[in-house]
Amino acid sequence: MTKLVDLTYPIQGGMFKYPTDDELKVIQEREADGVNSGYVIFQMGNHHGTHIDSPAHKIAGGNKIDQYPLNKFVNEALVLNLTREDILKNREIRPEDIKRFLGSLGFDELEQYTGRFDREISGLIIYTGFSEELKKNKGLQGKSKNELEWKFPYIAKSTAEYIVEKMPRLNMLGIDSFSIDDFRCDDSHKVLLGNETLLLETLVNVKELIVAGHYRPVTLVSMPLVYGNADAAQTRAYAICNSQ
Repeated sequence: MTKLVDLTYPIQGGMFKYPTDDELKVIQEREADGVNSGYVIFQMGNHHGTHIDSPAHKIAGGNKIDQYPLNKFVNEALVLNLTREDILKNREIRPEDIKRFLGSLGFDELEQYTGRFDREISGLIIYTGFSEELKKNKGLQGKSKNELEWKFPYIAKSTAEYIVEKMPRLNMLGIDSFSIDDFRCDDSHKVLLGNETLLLETLVNVKELIVAGHYRPVTLVSMPLVYGNADAAQTRAYAICNSQ
């Protein structure tokens, strides 16, 4: 039996976003009325909501989001469930956190985990539980909203290097956080994007993939809008889960 899980954070006024980004603004909206079309006009950046970063985001001369074939955005992916590693308190995801999770499943290293499966694995999804915090606190405004936004978890540079070492052909890395880097640096972006591993940030509903079974792959579909000459783009992301 196949199950589809929507991983996309809806674009809407008051949404959570990277703490230094401007608030998304709804400039004008009109509901559909009979035969007349409805519309919403937003003012937002291309990193609001669920989006993919391309190498051009951090690497001079790197590929932009519209320079990839469609198959770059469809990947067999495994979920790393790091919700038990106190990530939300420490914020930093270290190699030890991943190895501790793998050890609980009987694996020593990441390539053993990915190599366990017959299908080629070209995607990873890191679940920290941060998206659940956003869901619980929906409706926060002002200072309280921004304080929560600053608590987003991130990947240490050593963790990015570990992932690239163990999965050099990784196409896509997703995370339920606004960014894979702390606000003080961009090291993890450069390591992963330098490997042509695209970054799928601000995922939601990842918890449902754990319920579906994190020990088998899901098909991760993450299609970005085709913005010409852009370093990133909003993305409709979903997972196809096979319960067999």
